[in-house]
Amino acid sequence: LLMKGYFSALTDNGQTTVIYVWDVLDAAGNRLHRIEGQQKAPPGSGQGFAAVTDDTMRAIADQTIDQLVSWLATRKT
Repeated sequence: LLMKGYFSALTDNGQTTVIYVWDVLDAAGNRLHRIEGQQKAPPGSGQGFAAVTDDTMRAIADQTIDQLVSWLATRKT
């Protein structure tokens, strides 16, 4: 399996939100599953990715892994 993804950081009214999407692909490049979500960055200085902290990215990583593990547990081999 292969995962490809992207992030977007949007700031609105001083609050930055990171939106993430991961596609789980087979060896031929066919999408098998999509993981997506969003995580708010703590209020602070900067806009866009300048406002995103390491803790925010860790939370995204944790959520991604949780969703991947859950999907893999239900997947038929």
